[in-house]
Amino acid sequence: MQDVVLHVHSKQHSDGQVAKMEQQYQSKGAAKPGGWYFTYVESVADVGEVRTVLKVGVDEVTILRQGPLEMKQRFQSGMDSESIYHSPFGRFRMKVYTRRLRVTHQENRPLAVDLAYQLWLNEAYVGEVELAFRFAWQ
Repeated sequence: MQDVVLHVHSKQHSDGQVAKMEQQYQSKGAAKPGGWYFTYVESVADVGEVRTVLKVGVDEVTILRQGPLEMKQRFQSGMDSESIYHSPFGRFRMKVYTRRLRVTHQENRPLAVDLAYQLWLNEAYVGEVELAFRFAWQ
């Protein structure tokens, strides 16, 4: 496992509003069959600490969150993905449609992930989300 500083930038467009967030996490990265896996702990407002695994494959990215908030999001360009979102506030059916996914590598390691997706919860459209991950290898 290698130490990696993970920079996460998100922008959510919903009901004419735009919410931006930037965070930085100390993570561990490891190459395994199917791609690179990064583990880190997120601090989520009103929820607490959530263990997160980010899997970066060749043409697919998966985010798995476990703890008081549990969900799995799978991103493949031009594809839908459905899962269940568990939170302290209830359980929701979640659907994402990945509009864009780009993974940049340097020396066989991920350097950047950029993705944009549309999000639905219980079949209600929530909005458009853009995520950017930047990897600073230690």
